[in-house]
Amino acid sequence: MRMGIKQGVVTGAIAVASLMPLSAALAEDDSPGPAFYAALKGKKVGFVPISMGFDLTQGWLAGMKRQAKKRQAKELSYDIIVRDPNWSVESGIEAINSLISEKPDLLIIQNNDNRSYNRLVRRALDAGIPTIQVQQRVQTVSDAYVGPDWYDIGRKTAGGLIEKCGQGTSGKVAIVQGATAAPASILMLQGIEDTLKGQPNIQIVSSQAADWDATRPIPSPRPS
Repeated sequence: MRMGIKQGVVTGAIAVASLMPLSAALAEDDSPGPAFYAALKGKKVGFVPISMGFDLTQGWLAGMKRQAKKRQAKELSYDIIVRDPNWSVESGIEAINSLISEKPDLLIIQNNDNRSYNRLVRRALDAGIPTIQVQQRVQTVSDAYVGPDWYDIGRKTAGGLIEKCGQGTSGKVAIVQGATAAPASILMLQGIEDTLKGQPNIQIVSSQAADWDATRPIPSPRPS
C-alpha cells in the first residue's frame, strides 16, 4: 500500500470512527463529506468490538453501516466485516488474527484490557494494515485512538467528590470499577487517586470490580 493511500485511509477512517456514535445524524445527512473520505471507497473495514451484545457497539456499527451505504455519497462506499468475540478475549484474539490474514484495508479494535491485544496490534501494523483503537487502547501505539481521556474523567470525578463529600459528610467513598485490567478503570482510578491526594476529608474505603455486570450489587464500605 503506498504511503499516500494509507494516510488517506487512516485520515478518513479516523473521521468515520469519530462519528460512530452519531448514527441517527448520519442516517439523515446525505452530504458527500470531506474529500479524504474518498480514500475509503471500495475498502474493507474489519471491526472487532468487545461484544455486539450491548447498545454502544450496536450504535457504532449502525453508524458505520449507514455512512458506508449512503447512496448520494458514493465515495463512502466501503464494506464492513464484523467479528463478534462476545466478551471472550480468546475469541477476540482468534477474530483479529483471522482478519489480519484476510488483509483488510483498515482494522478497528475495541480492547477488553490494556495488554491482551498488544501483540496483535503490532502484528497488524507490521502487516501494513492501518489500525484504530476505539474507547480503550492497549500499550502498543496504533495509527490512531478514538475515545475518551479516561484519566481526565477520573480527575473530574474526583473533583465532584471533593465538592460534594469534602465537608459535612463522612467522606467515605466506595468505587465500583468495570474490570480491573481495563484501561478505562486503570486510568480513571489513577486520575481519582492523584486528585484526592492531600484531601484528608475524603477516604476511599472500597474499590472493587463489577466486570461491567449491572446485576452485581454495589459493595458496602468496610467499617472504619
